[in-house]
Amino acid sequence: MNQVIDKKARTHLLYLCTIAAPLWLAIIPFDYYYRNDHFFDFLIFRIIGTVLSLIMIYLLKKGYSVMKLQLIFFAYYVFTKTYMLMYIDPDAVSVYFQGYTMTLMFIFFILVLRPIEMFLNVLIGISSIIFFIVYSDFETSFIFANGGYVFLTVMLSMLAIGILRFKGVLRDAILVEKIKEAEVVEKLNTSLAASLKEKETLLQEIHHRVKNNMQIISSILRLQNNYVEDQETKVILSESINRIRSMSGIHERLYKFKNFESINFSDYLLELTNEVIYTYKQDTKLNIEIEDDLADIRFNIKQAIPCGLFVNEIISNAVKYAFKGREKGNLFLSLKHIDGNIELAIGDDGVGFPKDFSIEDSETLGIQLIDSLVDQLDGSLEIKNENGVKFKIVFPLDETKDEFASQLN
Repeated sequence: MNQVIDKKARTHLLYLCTIAAPLWLAIIPFDYYYRNDHFFDFLIFRIIGTVLSLIMIYLLKKGYSVMKLQLIFFAYYVFTKTYMLMYIDPDAVSVYFQGYTMTLMFIFFILVLRPIEMFLNVLIGISSIIFFIVYSDFETSFIFANGGYVFLTVMLSMLAIGILRFKGVLRDAILVEKIKEAEVVEKLNTSLAASLKEKETLLQEIHHRVKNNMQIISSILRLQNNYVEDQETKVILSESINRIRSMSGIHERLYKFKNFESINFSDYLLELTNEVIYTYKQDTKLNIEIEDDLADIRFNIKQAIPCGLFVNEIISNAVKYAFKGREKGNLFLSLKHIDGNIELAIGDDGVGFPKDFSIEDSETLGIQLIDSLVDQLDGSLEIKNENGVKFKIVFPLDETKDEFASQLN
């Protein structure tokens, strides 16, 4: 803040010196009229005052100390005026004192003075009066009666007013500084917002293209499926298409809802389940109802994709095999957050697995994929084969966030 005050004080002193340079010379006629015998002595002081003002303008522009220059300016002016007062006619003392006092008021109102500078200037002013009283031929009562008292009163008043004025200048300077800081912050925020918008558009485009590329792969597989006659191959291609679609749906949600950090897996789970039922249900008479107990949980993309594939495998198997020969079936979905872990349970009330079924001994791609997905999630899998099949996977919630995606959100 001192730099702000210093800058303001420098500007005001520059104004004062610019005004003072011609004024020193403008008062020369008064010296000639009131004290002709000391005219040339006064003239030298006037010229020196003008030259000093010009030198100070130069030094201010060169960055010289404002405080020192202010004290030099004030001291020269005060003691020059005191010297002149000592040698003018008694009738002119009052006139000179009044002009002296008015000029001091003018100087005080132009300059931006810190409290320490204010006290030093007042001390210089009082010292000049003491010097005038001690060394002049005038009586003390005459000096005070002809402007000395007014001069001292104005000096002390300027001290009080100057301190209050400095507080106002300081407050204004702080306000200006805060406004400038706010403008800088606003420009920075605008720049950051533009940068984040650009990155958001880029990341949104990436997810959009990934989703489109997956759809292209899915379309290629679908076209290929039309030319395949082997039924087993057709099934494999159809399952691959559905797996790709489950991953594509995650990327679609990420760019559609513009939240690149995570997705609401509960909503996605219901949507994916309905899509799988629509895809694999071949018996139009079969009515499959979904019973869900889903907590509002968000997964990052690292966990959403393997969880989506996990759900896809279990639901598709249930729809294809669990309800054969029935008109009604139930699917059970549960998603809970317990002690920092996620518990995802999916089941049905269908025919269940054969009694001798073992996931370790199973050679089907779907079961092997489920086992692999559980490992990818660092989870544990539990299978209950009673009154249907229930898969329950427990894994730790990954709360680490992609730094880039987090900034965009």
